[in-house]
Amino acid sequence: IGATGPSGGFLTAGSYVVRGYLASDQTITSGSDTVIQMVDDFDPNNWLSSYQFKPTIAGYYNITLNVWWQAGAITNNQTNIQFRKNGPGNGIAIAQTQIFTGNDYSQELTGLVYFNGSTDYIEFYVYQTTGGSASIYGGTGNTTFQAFLARSA
Repeated sequence: IGATGPSGGFLTAGSYVVRGYLASDQTITSGSDTVIQMVDDFDPNNWLSSYQFKPTIAGYYNITLNVWWQAGAITNNQTNIQFRKNGPGNGIAIAQTQIFTGNDYSQELTGLVYFNGSTDYIEFYVYQTTGGSASIYGGTGNTTFQAFLARSA
C-alpha cells in the first residue's frame, strides 16, 4: 500500500506537477525587479496563471527556476533571480551572480516551499544592474521553472 493523496486516493506519477517557460525573450530594465512572464508547458491542474504558480493542494512543493541571460556588456554589476511568495515584498529565496560578458550564462534556484492550497502563490523575479537593459532568453529550454508536490499537508 502506498501513500495516499489529498482526496484519499493514491498519488499517481505526474498528477501534481507543473512546468512553465518564458515563451519569448524578455527585456529587463536595470535596477527594477521584474516578474518573469511564464506560460505553462504542462500543467494538469491549471496552477500557473497570470505569471503566478498557485497550487490548490496544500503541502510542500519543490520548485526550481532556471534563467538564461544574454551576455552582458559590463562585468562590475550583478543579476539575480528570486522566488517571492504572496506579493512583491515577500522574497523567500534569491540567487545572485556577477554579470558575464562575451558569453550567455544561466542562474538556477531551487527551494522547498509550503503552500496553503488556497491563497499562497509564488512569482518568479529577475533583477539586473547593468545601467541599461538586459535580456533573458525565451523558448521551452531556456528560462523555465518546474514544481512538484513533495508532501501534502
